[in-house]
Amino acid sequence: MKFTSKFKKLTFGLLLLLTLLWFTGSSFYFQSNAANSAPQFAKIFVVSHIQVADLANLGLDIAEVQLEKGYVVVLLSERDLAKIKTTYRYELLPEKKVFYNEETYNKYHTNSEIEQILKNTEKKYPTLCKLHQIGTSIENRPIWAIQVTSNVSAGQKKPTSLFDGVHHAREWITSEVPLALLKELTEKYATDPKIKGLVDNCETWILPVLNPDGYEYSHKTEQMWRKNRRKVTGNAYGVDLNRNYGYKWGNVGASNDPNDETYHGTGPFTEPCNITMKNLVADKKFRVGISFHSYGNLVLYPYGYADSAITPDNELFKRLAKEMAKLNKYTAEKSSDMYPVMGDSADYLYGKGGVLSFEIELGESGFIPPDSEVDKICTDNVKVCLYLIEKSKTVHASNHPDFVTTQPLQPVASF
Repeated sequence: MKFTSKFKKLTFGLLLLLTLLWFTGSSFYFQSNAANSAPQFAKIFVVSHIQVADLANLGLDIAEVQLEKGYVVVLLSERDLAKIKTTYRYELLPEKKVFYNEETYNKYHTNSEIEQILKNTEKKYPTLCKLHQIGTSIENRPIWAIQVTSNVSAGQKKPTSLFDGVHHAREWITSEVPLALLKELTEKYATDPKIKGLVDNCETWILPVLNPDGYEYSHKTEQMWRKNRRKVTGNAYGVDLNRNYGYKWGNVGASNDPNDETYHGTGPFTEPCNITMKNLVADKKFRVGISFHSYGNLVLYPYGYADSAITPDNELFKRLAKEMAKLNKYTAEKSSDMYPVMGDSADYLYGKGGVLSFEIELGESGFIPPDSEVDKICTDNVKVCLYLIEKSKTVHASNHPDFVTTQPLQPVASF
């Protein structure tokens, strides 16, 4: 009799649990898998570009835009879920990894390893390379950039390019492409006439890690960390560096809430890393540049702050982007075609610095592609970098400070 009673109670408990699972659905699944409020990849169903922009304006962390397929992929926290669950249909994606097994990611370098690579390269190629500490992060880590050109200490005026990585901490692959470019320019200088010509006639600046604090935190504590490590308020940490630039800084595609992944700070250029970039751009007057991000297989060009905002150099941007996309097999598009964003680096570099600036979203399998994909991503995009360095000899933005007061920009021959 006692056994029967216990069995009935157990059966009733199981039925109650199954009923709760049935009625709470996705939300229950999310909560049961949200260790320490960790985000979950989710698919949010959309039917228009306006809806994508609306999600970005809510401060959501958008990973993919698949508008032709009717959805976007986001990293969704419990806070984010409350913003969208009554308005948008969504589906959690437990098969998509939020955390990665670092034992299978041997191709990637830590911040200290990258610093050592830069120092070793300068030591090995002293006539080609000069390492500069161009700034310091909030947590007092150095921000390094290495200058590459022949007779590097001579101070000759040459067309200058910039290639940077790790605005966003979790995008580890974005440091590897600049490092691969550095290796290409230095190791092949003595044997490859094309490389020698680029190094002799141009000046290239390579900045593998703009956000060393976030990068360190992503490697050691929370892989999916995106922002820097500023303590904002209470338990809220971090500013999104790619929303903190001072050209059209604002609330489009960015957030005023310090808890959001796209929090843009209390104003433009509040972050030392962004000020470092601002000073570097003003000093070096780069003609061209690429800021690497992940992921999406995209070559993006300004303006990104509004769909209706078109640069005076739109046709030149479009042509260069298409040529680069032929090399890495990506898609070229205006940055706002994904969704409009205010305060990003490409808009600032072009709008204030006169740089033909691009953002490239590397790969398509995630923020940290597996080892098996790293070499190909680097090889394909080093080709893009070399192409743009070559083009810096003959093209420039119509608002570049070295040219804007002289004569109008002449039409560019077909590439």
